[in-house]
Amino acid sequence: MTILKNLVIACCRSVTYYYYCLRYPKYQDFVDMGIGIAARHERCEKYWRTHLDASKAFQRKSILSAPQSGTAVILGAGRLLDVAIDEFLQKCRRVECIDADPSARISALSRLKNGGSYLVKEITGVLGEWTTEVNECVTQEDVTKTLSNLVDQEWRPLTYPSDILLSVNLLSQIPIYWRDRVHQILKSKLSIETDDHDKLPQVFEELLQSTMRKLQTIHVRQITQSEAKLLIVIYDTAFHFYTDAGVFLTEPALLIREEFPGYSKIDEATWSWEIAPKGIEFAAYGVRHDVKAVVLSKG
Repeated sequence: MTILKNLVIACCRSVTYYYYCLRYPKYQDFVDMGIGIAARHERCEKYWRTHLDASKAFQRKSILSAPQSGTAVILGAGRLLDVAIDEFLQKCRRVECIDADPSARISALSRLKNGGSYLVKEITGVLGEWTTEVNECVTQEDVTKTLSNLVDQEWRPLTYPSDILLSVNLLSQIPIYWRDRVHQILKSKLSIETDDHDKLPQVFEELLQSTMRKLQTIHVRQITQSEAKLLIVIYDTAFHFYTDAGVFLTEPALLIREEFPGYSKIDEATWSWEIAPKGIEFAAYGVRHDVKAVVLSKG
């Protein structure tokens, strides 16, 4: 019976995956990640519980003393696994959730009731254009020139006014989506491979890192110029890869200075997220994230 149940679940996920990939071809990597997150959550629920509880507890505490508000905007809402959505619905007249994964929308809407909406949108406004530009490169020289030019491109402000703005894991995750897109394009079109640590040859890696920092800068500018009265930002600060012998690789998740211009910090918290426990996701190693949450007020 268990085998049959697992087979049915796998078939349903496959159908869901292909449906959303066909309907939203430009968002395929977001669908990949979103469905993967949902499946990993099922496998690793007891390991994720500390992170999910800490994330929601911080949000509850942050909005508890805030006055009743008109609108809350939640960026990176996903399936609302790490969002204290009930408290937001109680505190705010309207809650608008935004995420680039179209497959998460139905799951989230079931919890939003009449006070919320869900918009499928890539929040930076530049990932699609950047991907097209890199995809049009035909030589290695084109790649270096294109990546160099991207760092100087203009950014686009948010157009979602709110009293409370929550950004959930976007600051650290947006660059990862971009990195993976670049890796895939360079490998398929120019046979440029990454090494054992997922790094490109130095000249390309340095330029890619510059564009990843640019994306984090864009997100900080977007949320700090949104005019929200209360700003809650939750993000990874480091990725740790470990074995039974200990951590063998640590990579920074925050590539820029932690600054939120125009806002004053009210509170912060840190915790660890056992995102891929050794022996469950991977036999040889595990992955742990350092997470930080900050709540800030305007002015």
